[in-house]
Amino acid sequence: TKEGQDAFVRYVSEVTSRYKNKGIIWEIWNEPNGKYWESKPNFKEYSSLVKRVSKTIREHDPSGIVVAPALAGLNEESSKWLEEVFKEGILDDIDAVSVHPYRNSNPETVAYDYRNLRSLITKSTKKEVPILSGEWGYSTARGPNSLNLDEQKQAEYFVRMFLINVLSDVPISIWYDWKN
Repeated sequence: TKEGQDAFVRYVSEVTSRYKNKGIIWEIWNEPNGKYWESKPNFKEYSSLVKRVSKTIREHDPSGIVVAPALAGLNEESSKWLEEVFKEGILDDIDAVSVHPYRNSNPETVAYDYRNLRSLITKSTKKEVPILSGEWGYSTARGPNSLNLDEQKQAEYFVRMFLINVLSDVPISIWYDWKN
């Protein structure tokens, strides 16, 4: 809602004023293409929020780096949503695209998805926009939707995940999570 966005902008104003001049990476929202919004993921509402929040961040913390959208998944479905967000012009307002490229397969399979995302970015802007891996990991939790990894395999995937990100020119990789 407009009231919700106004409240979030006020929050961002306070936080960025308090922590300014520290070169912080400010990520706008978490997985907005997921189930966090009351209705189905709305690219127009999210794009509006990014434009307002990025302006607030830049006003209060010129040293800050603005990234978005912390995309849930990196696949055909999430890429369609992201393409609509890019059409709304958010690439003009951010410094990097953040993604959460979880998968139920080995880490190397992300290379294809990174290439597709770079192509989408290049198609959408002339500006150089890096890709960040803002959240990704392989859990040892057991269940029907997991890979049922033991700690040894998790450790192997951890190293391979970071290596494939380096090979794919992804400058930041955040591992999630360490346990379970």
